[in-house]
Amino acid sequence: MRKITFLLCLFSIGLFAQVPSYYNDVDYTKTGLALFDELAEKLDRTHSGLPYSSGSTDSWDVLNESDEDPSITSNVLLIYGYDDNDQEDANDRTRAESYCCGTVWNREHVYPQSIAVPKFSTSSVGPGTDIHNLKPCDPGYNSSRSNRKYTDSSGDSGKVGAYWYPGDEWKGDIARIIMYMYVRYDGNGSSVAQQMCLPKSIGVGNASSIDSNMVDLFLKWNAEDPVSDFEANRNEVIFGYQKNRNPFIDNPYLATVIWGGIAAQDKWNMNNGASDTEAPTAPSNVVISDITSETATVSWTAATDDTAVYDYNVYVDGNLTTSTVNTTASIDGLSSQTTYEITVSARDAAGNISDVSSTVSFTTLEGNTIIFGEDFENCNDIAFNFVSEASNKDWACQDTFGEDESGSAGMNGYQQNAESEDWMISKNKIDFDAQSGEVFGYYADARYGSSTIEFVYSSDYDGGSNPSNATWTRFPNTQPLVKSSSSGTEEKFSFSNIDISSISGNNYIACKYFTNQNAPTMWTVDNIEISTLPNLSIASQSLEGQVKVYPNPATSTVNIVAPVAFDTVSIYNVMGQLVAKINVSSTTINIDFLNSGSYIFRCTNEAGLFFNTTVVKQ
Repeated sequence: MRKITFLLCLFSIGLFAQVPSYYNDVDYTKTGLALFDELAEKLDRTHSGLPYSSGSTDSWDVLNESDEDPSITSNVLLIYGYDDNDQEDANDRTRAESYCCGTVWNREHVYPQSIAVPKFSTSSVGPGTDIHNLKPCDPGYNSSRSNRKYTDSSGDSGKVGAYWYPGDEWKGDIARIIMYMYVRYDGNGSSVAQQMCLPKSIGVGNASSIDSNMVDLFLKWNAEDPVSDFEANRNEVIFGYQKNRNPFIDNPYLATVIWGGIAAQDKWNMNNGASDTEAPTAPSNVVISDITSETATVSWTAATDDTAVYDYNVYVDGNLTTSTVNTTASIDGLSSQTTYEITVSARDAAGNISDVSSTVSFTTLEGNTIIFGEDFENCNDIAFNFVSEASNKDWACQDTFGEDESGSAGMNGYQQNAESEDWMISKNKIDFDAQSGEVFGYYADARYGSSTIEFVYSSDYDGGSNPSNATWTRFPNTQPLVKSSSSGTEEKFSFSNIDISSISGNNYIACKYFTNQNAPTMWTVDNIEISTLPNLSIASQSLEGQVKVYPNPATSTVNIVAPVAFDTVSIYNVMGQLVAKINVSSTTINIDFLNSGSYIFRCTNEAGLFFNTTVVKQ
């Protein structure tokens, strides 16, 4: 946890904490899994659990004390929280202790109840009531996190696709809790007495070479986010009640001794002051490729080190964006037609970081212009109304499932014993005459049955009455979607850039689910989008008649002569999809690599001027 600084970390040179007497009977000459076993036995033997909720001292009472906000002693700090000053309550960082007990803040199981083997129970004292694993949390944020696996990112907490990032401030705290839970509950999962909490079941990353159940993500977070005074005090308070400690808070370096990875803070000087102080060389030859409107790929030549390079940090505009053990990385979440600067640094296992590489700049491509879109990631604000004309089922927004498990609309028609006529209708009309060249895409998956969904539009629907009273027309170039078999095996569908430009006027759009009682299907729909492709019209009015293309059709090379110079050519197919982007130094362009067909060439110069022209490859 970074925000509250552990004072010892600031003056760690030559200063080390005393090993708590709790560990006097632990043999620290052991390493690896032998030390793991030593700690596991100690944590189990000394553990004295408390009830989850009761009329006597319980987990609520302990959390009110252990997670007390040092700045506002009548408050507790909320895990994953980061902002008390915006208009959003769910991301609050602090909240009154008196508001506890479920409604204003509740208890987050950092290692989720449903992922543990067997699943945690809180009805009696046991693994599900272990206070080291419990944190005060906003109820809505607790629900959003659900049982999502932790993954790496940067900045504030929140969903990262199907996963969850705890935030820069909290990632070290989370890592050390997961490590504690693994060591404390290292059974085979056959019973509560053999409780099993594997890190690989709750974290995204590579397996440790020492222990395949440990994920390098948690080792990385443990090293990058040192123990704060808040976290150390929490450990002391819980020890006072539960009688066992989190050893990875007492000394994060224990994780390095057991599982390896990047060297974490050594509070007990277990390494006897020995350290590697030589940083790796800076990575070189950074190259940007596969540039789209939202993504790019970065690659570089490996750095060298006196021991070994552990991983690489990739920075976008000076901000750490991702880390990787490879010499290539993908960057996403970029904005279209935006220039970015990329640098890369190398890090060794001792945590020494090299100088950054030379800066390389690139500009993302022009992307689709979105006219209508819904990803169902905020069920309190979606662009559709759900209307049911028959059956007791209806479309429903859910904050799970979907293309990236981050939200979707679901129709659970499975085992329904009545006919169903259910609609998901846009709340507002879309003006299809306000632009041209509209394309459509969406994701869906299905289980069971053979009931269809289809996308339709209507100009005479009034927005509130029975939808069947209006005239609905199927989207052009689409068919009703049906599962290929009636089995329970999930079947996924993904569509993009479907040409629907023939739709005109103001229209409601809808996803329609009709079925009889004999073949109901469980449907999930996500990422519904109507957009226009980048403007790839033939050369601008000012250049009309001035661009010469020959030969056209062409076989291996084509000459493009224009009154403006150009040095980059982006080649698009007739669907508007980028096929290639090449640098050119003459007006003769090699097109051997293209398949036969028509293409639009966008020719651009450093000043940002461009023109488009059509080329036919034979």
